[in-house]
Amino acid sequence: MNESLVLVVQQDYSDSGLIAKALADENLTCVFQPSLAKALQSLSQHRYDAMLLYKNGSGMQIEKFCRKARQRLPGLTIIACLDERQPELEERLFNAGLDDIVSQGLPPGIIAKRILLRLKNPLRKASKTLGIHIGEVIVDLETLHVWKGGSPETLSRGLARLLCYLIKNPNRPISRQEVAKALWVDAKVDPGGRNLDMQVMKLRRLIETDPKKPIFIRTIRGTGYVFLAPR
Repeated sequence: MNESLVLVVQQDYSDSGLIAKALADENLTCVFQPSLAKALQSLSQHRYDAMLLYKNGSGMQIEKFCRKARQRLPGLTIIACLDERQPELEERLFNAGLDDIVSQGLPPGIIAKRILLRLKNPLRKASKTLGIHIGEVIVDLETLHVWKGGSPETLSRGLARLLCYLIKNPNRPISRQEVAKALWVDAKVDPGGRNLDMQVMKLRRLIETDPKKPIFIRTIRGTGYVFLAPR
């Protein structure tokens, strides 16, 4: 895999050396910016593969920033470090375009592996082998857009990875633990499946005619989900 460019947004540079080394160990090159405002400027000047929001800003600031960043680089993988779990905030951040959340207590090496895992799945290659037509919805994994009713909406890289996994494993129960092991570092990262549930909710809003009565992504109570492939 060629080196990927990661933008790290960090106000406190005290452990920037550890983060840079951890990313370099995974063949990831990083650029540091000290604020969300400067990071937004940098997104206009360079094409990054991923962005890590590390010890940076309030939840509301991050939410607004994610929306702007997603508009500038639709295919950007965005990961945020939060000091505590806040389900309502996390749901808003995922809706704003965030791909993943990690704890600030995680070692830099684990965070680097999390970023690498997010970048491993080549969506451009997948888009050539998967012509995705789900009912009346068309999903383009190359441009990361979903066409529903003639209006394109942005598909985050994280949701694209999840959708690819569901499509490749149709018509069978898929546990939350299985998805966590396939798409994240390990199942312990999100033991209750809360992050996955929120991403599934957002995916349903994009591809289902009625997200409250899903046809394609069904919930299996106590287990996980099943993707019913369109006939």
